Amino acid sequence: MKKFYLLFLLNAIFQFATAQPTVSTQPQIGDVVTTEYAHTTGILPGAAGTNLTWDYSNLNDSVTAGTLNFISAAGTPYVVDFPGAQYATDLGDTLYSYYQTVSGNPAILGLESSSDKFVYAHPLTTLHYPFTYPDSFQDSVTLFIEKPFTGTSKLLDTIQVTGYGTLKLPGTTYNNVLQTREINASSGSITLTGGIIFPVPPTLDTTYAYYVNGQPGPILFYNIKNGVINLIDYLKSSTSMPLHFISFTASAGGREVLLNWQTGDESNTNVFHIQRSMDGSDFNTIGDVNASGTGSHNYTFTDNALPATQTLYYRLQETDIDGKSTYSDIVACSLPSSAAISLYPNPATAHITITGIGNYSLLKIYNLSGAQLRSYRINGASITIPVTSLAAGVYIAELSNGNRTTQLRFLKK
Repeated sequence: MKKFYLLFLLNAIFQFATAQPTVSTQPQIGDVVTTEYAHTTGILPGAAGTNLTWDYSNLNDSVTAGTLNFISAAGTPYVVDFPGAQYATDLGDTLYSYYQTVSGNPAILGLESSSDKFVYAHPLTTLHYPFTYPDSFQDSVTLFIEKPFTGTSKLLDTIQVTGYGTLKLPGTTYNNVLQTREINASSGSITLTGGIIFPVPPTLDTTYAYYVNGQPGPILFYNIKNGVINLIDYLKSSTSMPLHFISFTASAGGREVLLNWQTGDESNTNVFHIQRSMDGSDFNTIGDVNASGTGSHNYTFTDNALPATQTLYYRLQETDIDGKSTYSDIVACSLPSSAAISLYPNPATAHITITGIGNYSLLKIYNLSGAQLRSYRINGASITIPVTSLAAGVYIAELSNGNRTTQLRFLKK
């Protein structure tokens, strides 16, 4: 089962478009894909080529559908083991996969559950945007197995766009579909308790996947052994957020904050609600900007009614015409102060640096419940401390010198 999930995930992060399909967009946090296994008896692999019709309308369901959820990596159980992870997929049964964007392309960092852990030596990128028939892509990487046993596997992953046409599934016919073939060659070894090493024979795994514009994952997926399909899975339903936030920034100037954001692939968008928070958790709407409805656009908003604080947090809530909402990432903005104290980066992932603190001697880190978590001596005008082990959330950095105290808030992603 988990082998299938790994194969599925290497394909599940791509979305296709146009008459001769071309890859142009990527899935969003909030996408949910539900799939169904089907019986493989008598089912044959689809031919490669152009302007074809692949008929799988007679597939019979075999087991309960599975669900793939695209979520923010922050707050997931194993995010600390995958530095740089931007989003994740929740597969259920405590299994999560972690991704980051590399040169504009999604790349998998690894997978982890309560019983299994797989980590790639570098992010594995399998496709590059944009691409169309008959493009091909290749990446190689070492996979480290850390539990339930230790081991390594060298992978050479090759994907080729092998055809396009019409795909018939139970109850649905899709036009302008891309067919891809993935060949995964692997070899490695397993280390058992006591240091006993067993070589793993080289394997060659072939899978085919079919994609259509508007769906964030394959609408049909099957694995082949010796020319015969031994596993097949197809799309039951999906909910895909139409809006893609390309960027979102907040910058302070005097006593106002300028917000800038850029969108991609707008469809039926209605309005942006600008939301502000003083702690990165509780947000209130402070203004609205009408959305353009379609295409890609740049927007601005000025917040000139600032509360008395040093750091503010912002996010955007876009609401579609049908009432469905998409949220942006949270961004923090430090306001100018006479003390010239600065904390960055904010939000933080691995560490924070605080500057302008030459008049302070002690730094303490608290959570919002008031529990002290860390304490550091200050010996200079700045200090850098690690925050990797902190759970995602808002924290208070308290500076003191015996006579006065200054508190700064920061968000750990």
